[in-house]
Amino acid sequence: MKIYDISMEISEDMKVYSENEKVKFAEIYSIEKGDPVNLTRLSLTGHTGTHADTPLHFVSKGEDCTNIALDKFYGPAKLIDLSHIEGDVSAAVLKALDICEGDILLLCIADKIILSEAASYLAEKKIKTIGVNTLSVDAAGSDTWPAHHILLGAGIAIIEGLVLEGVPQGTYELSALPLKIRNGNGSPVRAVLSDKRRLELVIFDMDGVMIDTEPASKQGWITALEKYGLDLDEGLFIQMQGRNIQTTRQIMMQYFGEAFDFDGALKLRSIYMEEYIAKEGLKTKPGLQQMLDKLDELSIKKCIATSTERESMERKLGDLGLMDRFDGFVTGDMVKEGKPNPAIFLEAAKLMGAKPENCIVLEDSLSGVGAAYSAGMRPIMIPDLTEPDLAARSRIFAKCKTLSEAALLTEELAKS
Repeated sequence: MKIYDISMEISEDMKVYSENEKVKFAEIYSIEKGDPVNLTRLSLTGHTGTHADTPLHFVSKGEDCTNIALDKFYGPAKLIDLSHIEGDVSAAVLKALDICEGDILLLCIADKIILSEAASYLAEKKIKTIGVNTLSVDAAGSDTWPAHHILLGAGIAIIEGLVLEGVPQGTYELSALPLKIRNGNGSPVRAVLSDKRRLELVIFDMDGVMIDTEPASKQGWITALEKYGLDLDEGLFIQMQGRNIQTTRQIMMQYFGEAFDFDGALKLRSIYMEEYIAKEGLKTKPGLQQMLDKLDELSIKKCIATSTERESMERKLGDLGLMDRFDGFVTGDMVKEGKPNPAIFLEAAKLMGAKPENCIVLEDSLSGVGAAYSAGMRPIMIPDLTEPDLAARSRIFAKCKTLSEAALLTEELAKS
């Protein structure tokens, strides 16, 4: 089990919200001065460092530290990094995330604030708690404190001053209990996140992650559609990435209309791919051998879960001499629902006898990331032709440039 300490250190020179909230230490007894014990008096507010705000902070007769429900500070918590977004945290940003009723939501927001519209959205979602890595959800020096009023007024607890930098995104067990202070409107907390997951299985997507086929696949669709006088819109291609044939058919028929000759276009695209592979050959993505060797060294099981059909997968892996490097295979024709449905990854975990929470998924597509996240697994995205959007960035456990980088991360997780 790995434990992350996400608390600020309390000291006289620590960062505080205002000058009149500075921490002071007073020595009462000292062993060095001949006293039998060391004893220090602390002078600090209930909102020092990493601290909890109870509704009483802004709501007359609101819950205080003694009667607020402790499950608001203890239990499963979702950590999401929003430090990369432009501007403050808005409702539109939050609507792109996976936020559910009863959530404890921890947001890494750098120097941003929670806008009132965002606070209202969280109140509508009825989350339990919001935690941020700033000293306030509102702007410094605010006279109206809109986010505080909305959140605390809705019974949502607030944890401020978290230290979230360097902690990977994901779901953890949070413990950040406030002191039992009578009429306390806030309390310092020792906040920690624990990750009890272990690494049992690494699930590989194939095209775009292991094999460098996505540029040719894209060009194949472009060439095929040109025969019909059609263009491949970038947004359409992103929707198609990582999908099985059945789902791709649905997407393209909906986009181009019921009269679209999908089977004809698919055949033209297949011809293009066959000619491309015959001429250029198949190439593996950088770092694949390093990743496979590392997993063998760590005795971690490996499984492929690809939207490609079985025959095509076996032909590609056979040509590259990779069939015997994996412990199991799940292909697109083995499941009814394709990505972003989690079925293919859950089937891989079942096949390998692994718990979903103990699986890592290596993906390059947005649909694949969504499927892995919905399966309760840790997605590591290695972008090929598509960078993660806001929703994907909030779901990935990590983003790596290459499989070599992912191999190092995997080793760290296996040993933690």
